[in-house]
Amino acid sequence: MYQTDKPYSFSCTAPGKVFLLGEYAVLKRLPAVILTVGPRFMLQAECHTSIFASAFTTDLVVEDWDSLKADTVHPKTPLGRLMDWASYNGLPELKFRYNNPFANEGGFGLSSAEFVLAYWAFTQVSNWPKDCKEMLKLYRELTSMPKIPPSGADVVAQWKGGVALVNLENETHEELWGVLDWSNFLVFSASHQTDRKVKTHEHLEELSKKEFLNSKNLFFNELNKILAKGVQAILNKDYHGIGQAMNTYADVLDKESLELKVTHEDRLVLKSLPDVLGVKGCGAMQSDAVVVLVKPGSLKRAHIIEVAQKRGLKLICNGLTLQQGVCESEETTWFEPAFALKEQPISSHIKTT
Repeated sequence: MYQTDKPYSFSCTAPGKVFLLGEYAVLKRLPAVILTVGPRFMLQAECHTSIFASAFTTDLVVEDWDSLKADTVHPKTPLGRLMDWASYNGLPELKFRYNNPFANEGGFGLSSAEFVLAYWAFTQVSNWPKDCKEMLKLYRELTSMPKIPPSGADVVAQWKGGVALVNLENETHEELWGVLDWSNFLVFSASHQTDRKVKTHEHLEELSKKEFLNSKNLFFNELNKILAKGVQAILNKDYHGIGQAMNTYADVLDKESLELKVTHEDRLVLKSLPDVLGVKGCGAMQSDAVVVLVKPGSLKRAHIIEVAQKRGLKLICNGLTLQQGVCESEETTWFEPAFALKEQPISSHIKTT
């Protein structure tokens, strides 16, 4: 542990994520299959004190969150609440600098990556446990205020990396990377399109007003059945079965008015192409990204990518590569965004005072 009066700095990274199967279902703590993707989010932290917190607990209850402040971070975001909590518990002052490689793209887990990376950073300068379950427990406590809080599946996936079958009900994580050849999946970004971006927290607030979690039991049961078939297809290396699960899952969301029209149109176009086995949107209202499963060995891959790009989709992953979970990085320079859509500010200095 760092014990000097000189500033101590370090960097860590975490992957992005998209849901292959499981959006909305995770709000009922049903399982989800989550893909982690590059390029990676990065945090550089700097500590200017040798005084460390001596105890870790996630039993603290703070009712008046507005009385706590986080400098330059909205106090009601997951990161803002974590910074408040750390300050309240007397943890060392850290300055954070984030880099979002997706520029102003949404849907790849920026807010969850911020939380995961900040939590990991605090484990470097305190006795906080570097443990996924403890991290998830704290995340849930700090984000439990809305009627429909975030599920926490994102932070588990980004903490662990790879391809994850996350079961929030029993808090298990099954790694699926070695089961299948994931190079047949294409991931496209879509949220840069002005008519497409849906803010997740606002979307969840709207759903809560409709008593969404309490009035859609048949819908959630159907999603769970599709997910089970999709997982079994993954385990059986049945690419056609995986594609069918992707298509059916997206169709069910569309029937519940949980898919944007433009995403639906993208799916119809891409599904009609030879050697496309499955197409599904990702994120709130399926607005953020599109995942395409291509038939193994296909010679039409370049054409599929070209058609998607002509529709304004931006290729993020031409086949998945294995992503490590959150980890320390030797990187000291900031990389360029994956694509230059808009100029992205990459620094945010935060003090837990």
